[in-house]
This record gives sequence, C-alpha cells and structure tokens, in this order.
Amino acid sequence: MPLRRGRVHDRVAIDRWWPGVPPPRAHHRAGRASAASLAARAGAGATLARGLDAALTPRTALGDGALPGCGARRQCAAARRRSRVRRHARRAGHVLRAGRRRLRRRPPRPPTRPTGASVLLLHGQRRRRRRPGARRAWRRRGGVGARRAGAAGARRVTTETSAMNLRTALVRNTAWYGLVTFIGLGSGLVMSIVLARGLGPSLMGDYSYLLWALRMLTAVATLGWTLATARYTAEAYARSEPERAWGFVRFFMRRQLATTALVVGAVMVIVLTEVEPRLRVSFVMLAFLLVPITVEGIYTHAVYGAQRYDLTTQTSTVKMALHLLAAIVVIALGLEIFGLMIALALTTVLSCLMQRARARDVLGGVAIDPSPAVRREIRTYVASLAVVAVLEALVRDRSEIFFLRLYASPEEIAFYSLAFGLASRVMVVPEIAVGALLPALAALHGRGERDEFARVYRTAMRYVALSGAPIAAMVAALAPGVIHWLYGAAYLPAAHLLGVLAAVAVLGALRKVAASSLQAVGDRHCALTATGAAVALNVVLAYVFIPTYATTGAVLANTAAQIVASVWAFVGMARVHGARVPVGEIMRIGVAAALLYAVTRLTAGHSHDLPRLALAAAAGAAAFVAAALATRALGPREWTLLTTSTRRLLAARAGSA
Repeated sequence: MPLRRGRVHDRVAIDRWWPGVPPPRAHHRAGRASAASLAARAGAGATLARGLDAALTPRTALGDGALPGCGARRQCAAARRRSRVRRHARRAGHVLRAGRRRLRRRPPRPPTRPTGASVLLLHGQRRRRRRPGARRAWRRRGGVGARRAGAAGARRVTTETSAMNLRTALVRNTAWYGLVTFIGLGSGLVMSIVLARGLGPSLMGDYSYLLWALRMLTAVATLGWTLATARYTAEAYARSEPERAWGFVRFFMRRQLATTALVVGAVMVIVLTEVEPRLRVSFVMLAFLLVPITVEGIYTHAVYGAQRYDLTTQTSTVKMALHLLAAIVVIALGLEIFGLMIALALTTVLSCLMQRARARDVLGGVAIDPSPAVRREIRTYVASLAVVAVLEALVRDRSEIFFLRLYASPEEIAFYSLAFGLASRVMVVPEIAVGALLPALAALHGRGERDEFARVYRTAMRYVALSGAPIAAMVAALAPGVIHWLYGAAYLPAAHLLGVLAAVAVLGALRKVAASSLQAVGDRHCALTATGAAVALNVVLAYVFIPTYATTGAVLANTAAQIVASVWAFVGMARVHGARVPVGEIMRIGVAAALLYAVTRLTAGHSHDLPRLALAAAAGAAAFVAAALATRALGPREWTLLTTSTRRLLAARAGSA
C-alpha cells in the first residue's frame, strides 16, 4: 500500500481508505501524478513524485510482519524484515532496493506470522482498556515510520527537507563567498601596496578621501534598495516563485535608477560650487560612477537572493583582476589620481554588464509585479532601511575622514585610511560567515522557522569570533613589522592605530551578523535606533577630539560608536527575536586570543626582520590552538565542519566537471 505523509503533495498517494485516515485528493498541478496512477505503480517500487530523490519500497516490504485483519491499535510490536536498503537513490526516479549488507546491531529474523495488509502505525493513539497500543515506529534510514513529524518516509522525504536544503545552500554559498573574499583580500592588499608606494602619503590621502566620498554617496544613492532586493527575491525564490522574484528585481531597479539620478544631480551642483579645482574633475567622474555601481548592486543582490553565489564570485574575480591590472598600468605611466578614476570607471561598467547577464540567466523571464499590499510593505521597509543604511555607512566607512579633512593634513588621512583599510581587510576572513546570511535568514524567517533561525545566528556569531579574534590579535602584535614591510617606513605612524582598529574590527564583524539578522526579519526600529545612537556619538566625539588629537581622536570616536551600535543590536536580537549571543564561547575564544597576542608580542619585540616575525607568528598560533583546546573553544564541531565542507566542495567540483 503506497502511503504518503501529510503535507507532502497533499496526501495524494493513498490507494486504500482506513478509518480515521482522510480520503485521497487528486492534485492536478503540472508535474504531479494523480492518486490512481501512483497507486497503480506502487507494486513495482514507484517513485514518490517526479523530481523527488526517493521512491516507495515494494508492497511486500511494507506489509512484512503486519497482523492480518487488525487495525493500528491491535498491532503489537509489528515489525518488517530488516533488509538493508541503500541510503541514497542515485537520482530522481530510482527505486530504493535492498542491499547485501545488514543493518548494524539488528540481526534479521524471519516473519513470525502470516503477512497481512499494510497498516500505517500512527503515534499518539493511547492504550484503552489494556489493549496493546500502536507502537511508535523507529526512525531508521530508509525506513517507513511516523515517530514524529519530519521523521518518516524514505530518506529525504521529510518535513525537515527544506531546512536541510537551506543549510546545505548556506554552507555552499558561504564557501563561494569565502573564495571571492580571499581573492578580494589578496587583490585589495596588493592594490593598497601599489597605491601607497606609487602615490606617496600626500596623494594617497587625497585618493582615500575620494574613495570615502564614493562610498558615502553610494550609501545615499542605494537607500536600501539593494538589501531589499536580496530579501524579497530570496523569499519569493524560496517559495518557488521565480516570476515574482524577477518582478521584485524590476520593481527595485526602476526606483534605484530614479534615486541615483537625483543624487547625481545634487552632487554635480555641490562639485561645481564647493569642491577645490584640483579635485573637481575627479569628483565629476565619481558622480557619474554612481550609475553603474548602483545598477550592479541591484543585479548582484538579485543573484544573492537566488542563492547563486558562484556566479557573483566569477564576476567579482574578473572585476578585481582587471582593476588591479589597470591600477598598476596607471601608476607605471604616472597618471596618478585622474588615471585611477578612469580605470575604476571602466572596470565598474564591465562588471555591471556581466552581473546583468548573470541575473537575467538565473531569474529573467516572465515578471509579476508586486501587489499593492506588498508595495505598501516595501515602502515601510525601505523607508527605515534607507536611514539605517546611510547611518551604518557613517559608522563603518570612516566618517572621521570628513573631520580629518577639515582639521588635519592629507598625510594624517593616509595613515588613518591605511590602518583602517588593513584592519578591515584582515576581517574579511571572519566576515565570510556573514556574506551568505541575509538570504538564508530571510528564507527562514519567511517559513516561520524561529528555532532554526536562532541556531544559525548563534553558529555564525561563534565562527566569526573564532576566526576573527586570533587574526586581530596577530595583526595587533605584529603591526610595526607589517606596516614596515608592506608600505615602507614612511607609513610607520599608522602602526599604533592598526592594533586598536583590528580589535574593534572584530566587534564590527560580530555586529554585521546581528545587522543581517535584523534586516532579514525586517526589524526597522532596533536597527534604526542602534545606528542612530552610534552615529550621533561618533560625530560628537570626532568633532571634539580630532582637532586636538588628529588620528588618535578618530580612533577613539570610531571605537565608541562601534561598541554602542554592537551592544544595542545584540540586545535587540535577544529581547525581541530570542536569538542570543553565545557569550560563554566568545569569552573562551577571547582568552585564547589574548594569550596569542602576549606570546607573539614578546617573541617579535621591536624587530622588523622577517624570520623573527614569522617565528613570532608561529609561536602565537601554537599558543592559541593550545589555549583553545584547553578551554574547549575548539573541538569536534570544527573538525566535522571542515571535513563536511571539503567533501561538499569536492563533490560540487566533480559534478560541474
């Protein structure tokens, strides 16, 4: 008798009616067979449905060991023969066939009574008048049971399949995001070395100011449209509605173009009236760069929502390689800042066209525009998200540079930007766990899976701290030697800034986990108040301390703002959404990182010799591993994660080949 769990294709594969079991209902959607056609093929081990990676076992295997003529209540210790079934159907439509090997710890036994009709044993029917109750079916691989919701049926035919698929997608996307992050780390580091040594501290300060202005204007121009694209596209794609997902992309693209046009017009007025002449042409090019940057952002986040981080990785790799090559050519030709802006414009336009083609391949086609009710929700969501995005950019992207431009020299801007940029680059490794969070958490929130949401949140927090804390401690301990060998002796004043900014960057990476979670659930109030308070504190402290203490005052202002924003976001996620920070595990990781810093600093001293720096790094790493194992900050979970991720990456590579 072919049986199908409730909530799986609307119970359409029950060919015999039993008291208490709802009658079958035919499902006429495209791609699903009717109940009669499925029942007719059940004796030969029919597939459950087209495209489903499992099939029903033969009728005799289902009926083995059932009492004849008895209902579920009269079945006492009913059992079927323990023939081994294969763990996986090779592909959709294949039958789970009996294998040669036996189940572990359960020897086979012959049937003790004649085989009767197949009976579905439902858990929850209690004993009455001392009759034997329905036995709870054991959860076994390849078994057919109903021990609890989500634990019955052939392998992978469960109500937990969606959560498992989402976890797999999250691990896969994190791996792809990690790959592009490592490529970006290497490319950005080489780029900063080329620019610092080729331009010198003074021109490097001017170019850093231009890049900061570009990031600020991009945050103003996007107004949260890109993040909203990722959220709504992910929710629609998770519900298998690609037409609605593409409709969201087109909806947000129209509004993004209108917003960008307004920002470009306003910037042109300011540039022509307020900017000093030697940087005016560069600022004009910067204003027009906003168009391809914002358009590319919409398409990129649309691909994120479709869980295709592999495509964005390929595009980003090409973009970074071309930008690095163009920068090297510009510095070699002596074109300085103007040539660098031209190179940035060309590579941005090219990557925008590539990302557009990727998005159209994945989601392009028929588009269904959002309904009026959804549009009202989007307006409410984006209205507050726009403010949060701008304020977040002010906290994250060195808003102190504005005050340094007013009260300090270009060299001071170069020192602060260099230290801040290097601290941010070393934190891209722990932020790998953050890159793929927003679409995954948005999908979990859309399905109402609060427990899984909280579990993913805690896991991301833990691994961000586990990877970020030792890196920050190592960079802080070796800061003078790192600055000397990478950028030269002219930039040594940035060394004392790098240690503090690296430690603050770990807190910023943890805050990004909370920020992605707040964006996924659409919590506008907590994110807005957290970033608003942080920006207000940052601006006040920068105005007070930068005129007197220059770069030291900038570090103080940024540190205070990061702490306020992070604590506020953590508390908001814990109180409102029940997702708490694993404080105990993070404290154990912090103890191990502190030991790493002490050992590395004592070993390196004030030396700039590469062999001694390498020896100090090795000693510090060994101390961290020993302390982490002693405090159980490292354990079997990390080894399991490493082996599982490696197997999945190798399997994905073999499948693509």
